[in-house]
Amino acid sequence: MKKIIIIGAGNMGFAIAQGLKNKNIYSKESIVFLETSKGRSKQIKSKGFKVLSGFNELHKVIHSFRNIEAIIIAIKPKDIKSVTSEIKKYIPRGILIISIAAGIEIKTLSFLTGSKYPIARVMPNILCEQNEGISAVSKNNKVTSKHSKTLKKIFESLGKCISMKEKYFDLVTAVSGSGPAYFCYLIECLTEGAIKSGLNKNNAYKLVLQTGLGTCTMLLKNNIKPDELRLRVTSPKGTTDAAINIFEKMNLRNIILTALHSAKKRSLELGKKARSETK
Repeated sequence: MKKIIIIGAGNMGFAIAQGLKNKNIYSKESIVFLETSKGRSKQIKSKGFKVLSGFNELHKVIHSFRNIEAIIIAIKPKDIKSVTSEIKKYIPRGILIISIAAGIEIKTLSFLTGSKYPIARVMPNILCEQNEGISAVSKNNKVTSKHSKTLKKIFESLGKCISMKEKYFDLVTAVSGSGPAYFCYLIECLTEGAIKSGLNKNNAYKLVLQTGLGTCTMLLKNNIKPDELRLRVTSPKGTTDAAINIFEKMNLRNIILTALHSAKKRSLELGKKARSETK
């Protein structure tokens, strides 16, 4: 039975595990967490997953190199140095290491692990839990075609997967990593506006949520560009046109561009801080 080990049981680690289980890529018994926090460990166990409390327990799981397809590092950047020092003790050379630790570059992970592992850096998002996520992937030259198939199997089962250079990862963080929060903020604003204009909370939320879902579905299924659909909905001097004119007048587009730039800048700052903590 093929296994996968997830180090860290935070939101993203759990989202990945749930997504893999939902698609039957790995069974609950094949997904093994390593989590030192008693609170999170208890929470994960309550969901039916196996949880190790320390690295010294890894030898109980690693019966043979062939059984483990990948190790996913889903921890806070500040813990990366201590975790990689333990990995070198217990994980056989050649096992694929997948890191979703924000801001930690492949060259840093390679240095910390002794430059002996195939390493992939992945930037997923929380939507992986519902198999509707999108993940950016970059990898070092030790990643073989077999490892690449494992990467593809894992992250395409969680949604979409795209390969790109690491230099774009801070922008990916700003767009898709933080993106679900932006859409939720828009949903909150539209719902609040509908309620203040007279709709009850339940109906307002249903209208906004289904409209968002239907719009994205229509764009994806019919390969329609957003501006094309927008123009189809917007009649000259109609209701939509009145709203769009306000967006343009208040420069909503520039607000969004500025916000993305700020998120990217913050990602760069956090990445720099994370890398300094590994020295």
